[in-house]
Amino acid sequence: MEAIAFKVSRGFTYNYFRVTPSAEPPKPYILFLHGFPSIALEWQHQIEHFRQLGFGVIAPDLLGYGGSSRPSDASHYRFKHMSYDVAEILDHEHVDVVCGVGHDMGAGLLARLSFYHPHRFSKLAFLTTGYLRPGASFDIDTANSLSQKNLGYSLFGYMKFFTEDPDAVEIINSHQDSFTSLLYAKDPVEWTKHLGPIGATKEWLLEDKQAELGSWLPKTYLAARKEAFSKDGGYQAPLNWYRVLVSNSNLQDEPGTSSLPSCLQIADYKSHRG
Repeated sequence: MEAIAFKVSRGFTYNYFRVTPSAEPPKPYILFLHGFPSIALEWQHQIEHFRQLGFGVIAPDLLGYGGSSRPSDASHYRFKHMSYDVAEILDHEHVDVVCGVGHDMGAGLLARLSFYHPHRFSKLAFLTTGYLRPGASFDIDTANSLSQKNLGYSLFGYMKFFTEDPDAVEIINSHQDSFTSLLYAKDPVEWTKHLGPIGATKEWLLEDKQAELGSWLPKTYLAARKEAFSKDGGYQAPLNWYRVLVSNSNLQDEPGTSSLPSCLQIADYKSHRG
């Protein structure tokens, strides 16, 4: 797949993959929004799967990632601004309505896209991270305290490292293989020990620890990731997504409530620990 480059009205360039629907009658487009720390190529298997089924696909490198622009000012990463960027890509491709799929931080952006541009979506799918309603504030210390109380470990220690440690970018950039191995670890328990607990991610990186990578991770994607995060400041721009989230900078654009109807259904899950 070859990426398409498009400059939005804010002056930033987005690289994205596009597949035109091939079925008759044409099937809808699916908009894939990746999370942290990924690039659009992460969706390569999904893109190929739905291409074979005749669906159209649009999958951008989101702002700060891959071949897209990487502004250093965190204010450019507010969800409202990026929502309009993505809407402009759809306009450029003459795509009116899509099925939206968002993963991780991309799920947060998808939630805002559906708020600011509800007429553009027929269906929404949120992966890993659920729907985040507009106007909802985020208190990282409260979130960590609650998870520590209920789970026995904090969930968002890595966010404190990303947003509060002045050396975070330098440390991550200097230990990228270690960081990648933790985020894509074969054993998910690594996250409960070395990603969620406060201070654990920094310790992992400074010791340059290595976790076994998941066998599902293609070598071609690993190589593309390494190239993408080894230039233009590395993780400096992607961490702006977290700086905006933790500082609640999105709230200045958002009302306290949404007029859109919504329904949250949560599966009953029971953890089995050995």
